[in-house]
Amino acid sequence: MCSLAKPGEILVGAETYRHSLGYFNFVSLDPVKVKGVDSPVQIYEVISLIDQPKKIHRFHGLRADLIGRNPELELLTEALSRVWSGKGRLVSICGNAGTGKSRLVEEFKIISKREKVHWREGQCYPYSRNFTYIPLIDLLNRTLGIGESDPPKLVREKIESARQIGAKGTLAQAYRNCGNFFKDKGDIDKARDCFTESVAYFRQCGSDALSKQVETKQSALAESPTNKPEKKSV
Repeated sequence: MCSLAKPGEILVGAETYRHSLGYFNFVSLDPVKVKGVDSPVQIYEVISLIDQPKKIHRFHGLRADLIGRNPELELLTEALSRVWSGKGRLVSICGNAGTGKSRLVEEFKIISKREKVHWREGQCYPYSRNFTYIPLIDLLNRTLGIGESDPPKLVREKIESARQIGAKGTLAQAYRNCGNFFKDKGDIDKARDCFTESVAYFRQCGSDALSKQVETKQSALAESPTNKPEKKSV
């Protein structure tokens, strides 16, 4: 294989390609004759690193049904329901290598996307054992779109942009709290105005789940007994 590569090229075989598919970008090349092998061998050229690596735990293009994990999926789905109600949850998935932890998370990710959840993910890698806070750093890099090759100036710009989004999130929360206050006081008009502002800011932040919660409260105002016309007897 080494004799086939030109200066500056990295060529790999099918086995290496399958194991490193989530970490590098490849180009498939024409099969070639290799000494000691009867049939032509499929080779791939490494083009670049993937900025946001992902783990691949199966042969590319194949997928089996998940069996025997319904109880675990139900627990995760229940936790998601509590998140929708505004209560955060932390779930730890523990098990020996090869017991299906990553596959369980993958299935839950599919369920979450159906529920229009914004999925944020940070990962650890074997080469990062001696780096502090790698999962958090990786999560922030993915969320902010920061690549390993980004120059410092571009990284600062992306962080500054995120700070602006964070400010909008703070405003959204403030308007929601004000809406709750006016709702409890019976001032439906002011509550509705605050909820409208809250929804607008949550949407700018991409927080669909939170904007949906506020919209539900907003809809409930229309059905509130304090907002119904008073019936007068003649």
